[in-house]
Amino acid sequence: MRWTFLTTGSGISMLNSLWMAYLLGTIAVLWVIRYRKEIQEYIIFRKEILKCSASLRGPPGIPLVGNAHQFADTGKTIFTLAKMSQDINVGTFKIWLGPIMKVIVTDPRDFEIIMGSAKAAEKDTVYDFMKPAVINSLINGGGPVYRAHKKLVVPLINGGNLITEHIKQFNYQTKIMIKKMADKVGTGEFDVHHAIVPCVADIVFETMFGVPGKAQNGEHNILVEGTETYSKGRHPWAFLPFSGGLRSCPGSKYGMICIKVIIAQMVRHYQLETTLKYETLNIHAHISTRSIDGYPISLKKIN
Repeated sequence: MRWTFLTTGSGISMLNSLWMAYLLGTIAVLWVIRYRKEIQEYIIFRKEILKCSASLRGPPGIPLVGNAHQFADTGKTIFTLAKMSQDINVGTFKIWLGPIMKVIVTDPRDFEIIMGSAKAAEKDTVYDFMKPAVINSLINGGGPVYRAHKKLVVPLINGGNLITEHIKQFNYQTKIMIKKMADKVGTGEFDVHHAIVPCVADIVFETMFGVPGKAQNGEHNILVEGTETYSKGRHPWAFLPFSGGLRSCPGSKYGMICIKVIIAQMVRHYQLETTLKYETLNIHAHISTRSIDGYPISLKKIN
């Protein structure tokens, strides 16, 4: 028979390990007791998610990662989803972004039912990433917060002020843009996006914030720089259609009137041409679908 004797140092080390295990075990038990209700709710929620997942088809994924690796290039998200839908050949399917399941709806009739529900006023948790900069606004606020803000904004958009008063600012800022475009006549193609963005920023500043917009004069404008900076890398799914269902965001009407004024002023003064072909147009998802190659146009003055 062999006997093993513990030295003083090894005995103390083992005792410390036992005490550490006991301490960690006690903390774990107390944590479970403290948050047992939340844990039970999460387990029930996960069971419902897995039950729903079993009834939906979806592309194969990688353990722990799911399908997240297929969306590494966020600019091609729309095309990736379209290809998945085509390969699976179903109108509604699931994808996994790590432990989070997302249901993709492609049938407009299904989308109409979903967006027609009052629950559509609630925002996805992905909007929480905006909270350090934007808190409980029309963009990321859901439920009661959204409805309260909407009651204040809708009369402004749908009332007479937009047509009788704001249209003056639309025309004023657009005319400034038209004058600046005169330098581009006969110089070949240029990206009209860089001319329109400062114009729209000045319009928003004057009509929404009530302060003069000076982006077209080359002055610092936090709206222009902030939009370009903070929209980079933004998840393309962190967006809900402005006119979707009961939300009926007034921004769609505001934006449409702004677009009409800008286009009307441009075609009134210039003949627009472009070498960009629809067949070779490359687009990507950047909040909305946009051209990767920009919007090159050339101008000819209309006498």
